[in-house]
Amino acid sequence: MSPDEVLKNASKLFKEKARIYGDNWKQIGPILNMLFPRGLSGSTKRMDELHLIVMILVKLTRYTEGINNGKEHKDSTRDLVVYAAMLDSLSDEKISE
Repeated sequence: MSPDEVLKNASKLFKEKARIYGDNWKQIGPILNMLFPRGLSGSTKRMDELHLIVMILVKLTRYTEGINNGKEHKDSTRDLVVYAAMLDSLSDEKISE
């Protein structure tokens, strides 16, 4: 597939997802600013936690977008459970950095 075909397909996928989720991706930054008003330290464990928190927020905001348009995304609720379990397991680890 040529680069322009990849870009055309990616654009089509972006438009399809935008119909489902709207501008969901724009909600995460403001939520993170509220959750971490003083910032976050940069250890690997902290970044792993941040990654999972971001995934949880994405799945939560996708689900709530579905509530607004009558198309709840059940995969998002199932993913939330998995990401929460992963986050929980990290909370048992000591910070070594």
